[in-house]
This record gives sequence, structure tokens and C-alpha cells, in this order.
Amino acid sequence: MPKDFSWIIFSVFLCLGICVANYLKIYFVFLYIATLIILISSFLLLRNKVFIVFIYILAFLLGILVSLNQKILPLNHLKNLKIPVSSKIKVKGVILDYPKIYNEYTDFIFGLQQIINRENSYSINGKILVRVFKKEHFFYSENLILEGKFYLPYYKNYRNYLKGKGIYGILKVKKNDKIIHLEISRNNSLKLWIYKLKEKIKELFRNNLSSFSYSIISAIILGDKTDITFPVWDAFLKVGTVHILAISGLHIGIVGFISLLILKILRIPWNLRFLLVIFILIIYCILAGGASSVLRATLMGVILLGAKIFKRDTDIKNSLFLSAIFILIFSPLQIYQISFQLSFLSVLSIILIFPLIKPIFPLFLYKNGFTRFLALNFCVSICSFLGVFPLVAYYFKIVPLVSILANMVIVPYMGFLVASSFALVFSKILFPFLLPYIAKSCDLFTQGLFKINSLFLKFPFAYYKISYFP
Repeated sequence: MPKDFSWIIFSVFLCLGICVANYLKIYFVFLYIATLIILISSFLLLRNKVFIVFIYILAFLLGILVSLNQKILPLNHLKNLKIPVSSKIKVKGVILDYPKIYNEYTDFIFGLQQIINRENSYSINGKILVRVFKKEHFFYSENLILEGKFYLPYYKNYRNYLKGKGIYGILKVKKNDKIIHLEISRNNSLKLWIYKLKEKIKELFRNNLSSFSYSIISAIILGDKTDITFPVWDAFLKVGTVHILAISGLHIGIVGFISLLILKILRIPWNLRFLLVIFILIIYCILAGGASSVLRATLMGVILLGAKIFKRDTDIKNSLFLSAIFILIFSPLQIYQISFQLSFLSVLSIILIFPLIKPIFPLFLYKNGFTRFLALNFCVSICSFLGVFPLVAYYFKIVPLVSILANMVIVPYMGFLVASSFALVFSKILFPFLLPYIAKSCDLFTQGLFKINSLFLKFPFAYYKISYFP
């Protein structure tokens, strides 16, 4: 790519294309041909300065293409069949994700294959969210025949959230509805193995930790928030530290660091070492549910490690925008998801605002280790707050005023909790005799986390509720 090329500008044009696509009424074929013409023209002008302009136009058209392509659905797709709301249906399909078990029900994404009537059955395509209100065990890749009532999501935000995942309806299966368990497909053996590993780790946490610690650590290590109660979630939200309950760069960094350290001890060559760490990060990303924050952090890690393998220069800014481009090309509707927006905006605000805020502090603060830590920590906290508070105010109708101070304490503290949680997993394999002691330390760190958060919640004007936001 030419020196003047910027992945930042490319991603901006891609995002603009995705957003503009909602307001365009144009045939996909015409747009596809226009994109091909621009692509060929850009290659013909490869040595010309106009080449970069054509690349950015191509990014804009690519954004429109991927967005429109998402809307092209087969004739037998669930969305096109117009199934009446609250109607009783019987469907056959396969479980496409790791089932989430709540107190009263179990959730999973279901890939539809057939609708079954009394007289006959016919093929159907698409995904549906299944909510089962009875105690049964379900497994990833398991084929089922389900009976239940079909609904559409009532709230617009939730409907858009599901639409971003390609889900166009909800099937509620009550206690008296029939469930027929069929065989488990072996089409994706790696993912099946990863989810079995996830179940074993959850069992390890469940058997060795208190119920409160289990709920928190399952969220921050496995991305499973099903056991976190509303009061706990609300307390973290009001203080502006709810992001710690999601897997982020901290977790990916620790997994990468531990993996590199072990491979270094085993004297694995550098390039092979980086390749193995990339593979481990991808496995952890799937294990943790592949949410936007996990995927973003994993892709950034993969890009940075890939640059090391090929001896190329890269920086955190380019890796951030490259990961955004990758996610949006394959899932353009992610741009409307809260998790995607918060995840990228928080990192971007740190990258852009940090160099402006850092010089404000006197130079002597950066000479001492402790004061340097405090100054840098404060800079990162205020950058993150400035970046995400408009979104938090808009979506959650709250401004966590104490967030900057709280994150200065809680984010570094999280390093101990995450590290001890991973230590608990590794001790099961390497040092089983240490398991009870590490589990106790995990319990103490978790209780300490909530107590620190609760302390900040008691501050005067800790948060401000917004009754109306346009």
C-alpha cells in the first residue's frame, strides 16, 4: 500500500457505506458491477496518486455491498415466511451456540431446517432464539425437534440486537411442549471440543468457588454472565466499571503472555511460538463466546503477532482498525451493537486522547515508579471515560461520575483476579494439591472487588441518572 494510505480512513469509509446502505434502494447486481469497475480502475492507476481515492471509494462501496448482502435471504427463510405471532409451531434444527442456563430457562441459538405439520413438513432456513422453560440438558451441535410458540422481540433495541446476529424470532418452549433429542452433529469437531472444555472449566469453578465468586469469574474468564444477579450488575453499571465483567484486552494479554512464557521455557522457535499463541488466542476467543470485545482483542493480538512473524511494522492503532474492518466485512450489522461500539470507542479514545493528556502532568511524576503508575493510570481512565460516557448516557440513561477514580483502582486490581482465576484452571492440571488454596484466593479477590466497587458507589454524586435522552 502507498505511504499515504490509512487504514483509519478506509474503515471510516467502510462504516459510512454500511450506514448509507439502509437508505439506498438499488439492485445488488448494479452495485456489484460498479464495485468491480472501481476495483479494476484502481489497479490501472496503481502508480497514480488517484489510486488512494479509488481505494477509499472501494471501501465505501464494499460497506454498502456487505450490508445489502446481509439482507438477501432465501425464499424459505424464516423472515420471508411471515409466521403469525403467538402461533404454535413444530420445528427441526440444530443448536448453533453454547446453551446459556439461567434460573428459570435455557437459551440457545437454533439453526432451522424444517417446519413440521400434521400432514407434512417443509424446508426452512434461518436462525431463531429458543427459550426453554424446563430443566433439560442441551449441547452444542445437537439436533432437536422442538414444539413451542413463536414470537417476535417486543423491544426495538433487543430486536436490532438479535437481527445483528441474524436471528429473526423467538421460540418459547414451555413445560408441556415436546422436545425430541436427536443425534449430535460432528461437522465442527474443534468447536465441539472447545465447548466441552468450557463445560469442564465451569464445573471446576462451580465445585471450588462460592456461588458469588462463580458468577463473577465465569463472566470474566468464560464470558458467561448468566449467573450474575441484577443488583450486582447494576452496582457495577452505576460506578462505570461494568466493562470488567466482559472479557477484554486484559484477559487476551494474560493468555498471550502465559502462552509465550510457557513456549519460551520449552525452547520453541520464535515463529512457531507466535503461531501457536495465535492458535491459542483463537481457541480462547471461541471458548469465551466470541463477543465483540473478545473478538476485537483477539484480532488485535493476532495482527500484532502476525506482524512479528512476517517482520512487518505495525502499531496498536492500525491493528484496532484492521480488526474493525475484519468484523464489519463478515458481520456489518455489528456496527449497531452496543458492545461493538463501546469496545472500539474505549480503545480508540485511549489511543487518540492519551498523547494529549499525558503532557499535562509535570515530568517529575513520571520519574518515580509509583507516581508514574498513578499518573498513567489516571490518564488511561479519563481517556476511556471521555470516549464512552456519551454512549453509556445514551443507552443506559446514566453518567457514572465516579468512574475515573473507580477504574484507577479496579482495573489494576482486576489483574490479580484474572491471574488467580487462570491459575485455578492450570493448577487443576499441573498442581492439584494447590487447588483449594488458589480457590480461596479467588474468593477473596472476588469479594474484595465487589467491596471496592460498593465503596465507590457510596461516594456523593457517584452517578447521575438521565430521565430523558434524545
